[in-house]
Amino acid sequence: MLRRSLIWVVAQRWMSSEPTRVEKSVNKVVLIGRIGREPEMRGSQENPCTAFPLATSENFKDKTGEYQQKTQWHRIVIFRPWLKDTVYTYAKKGSRIYLEGKIEYGQYTDDDGNTNFTTSVVADDVIFLDHRSGWTYWLE
Repeated sequence: MLRRSLIWVVAQRWMSSEPTRVEKSVNKVVLIGRIGREPEMRGSQENPCTAFPLATSENFKDKTGEYQQKTQWHRIVIFRPWLKDTVYTYAKKGSRIYLEGKIEYGQYTDDDGNTNFTTSVVADDVIFLDHRSGWTYWLE
């Protein structure tokens, strides 16, 4: 009798339209590359961000056996107040950085009524990897 009741409860919970738990997923990006342009502040005064392109490169052999390099460009945006200010102040074009973040997709309509799609990496953490930036005095 107890077994039959337990099966009924489990079946009712499984068939219920309400989720009993939240499904977890992962959206994580790790990049090491060089900044392609001076970081700039964008957005509104209520929600400013620091934005810049980041280049990552991959080496491979082509069909002839020659080594080639393929460069990918990523649009990076930073919203965290302390992080966006630090990167805006100390990062320069050509700086080598390590960053962690997540991918975000968006869309907007331009003045002509065309819908455009965007892909950005929203950075949660940035580490400067070279000593050319202005922050090297912290290490001394």
